[in-house]
Amino acid sequence: MQFVGEVHTAETYAAWRAAQRPELRASTPPLQPGSWPLLFWTLRPSGVRALLQGKPRDLYTAPSVGMMPPAMAYQAALAAIIAGWLEDNPGSYRFAPPILITSQAPRMRCHIERLDRTWDLPASETVGVKR
Repeated sequence: MQFVGEVHTAETYAAWRAAQRPELRASTPPLQPGSWPLLFWTLRPSGVRALLQGKPRDLYTAPSVGMMPPAMAYQAALAAIIAGWLEDNPGSYRFAPPILITSQAPRMRCHIERLDRTWDLPASETVGVKR
């Protein structure tokens, strides 16, 4: 399983949310004042390239959104949202190191975030992902 956290600004989140199908838009919260949104994806590692191309596939669950306090570091936010997901979805999984997307197209920046732990699967070999 691959976790991907996508940092958004108010503008990029509003655009992403507006572009979603009505049923998905209804399940994603509007931006809360004084926070920044972290879009969280759970997918098969084989779906990373498609997600980065804006065509998500191989998803385990629909994307969720965490509303993070302004001073929270991106890595801490990703760790917190992963912990919450694992709490809500108990089971036996194998994980690749999470990917954190810190800026949107046209100059998307992606980083492998090991979060100080050892992961079961190898890191993504997707083009453009820095380790």
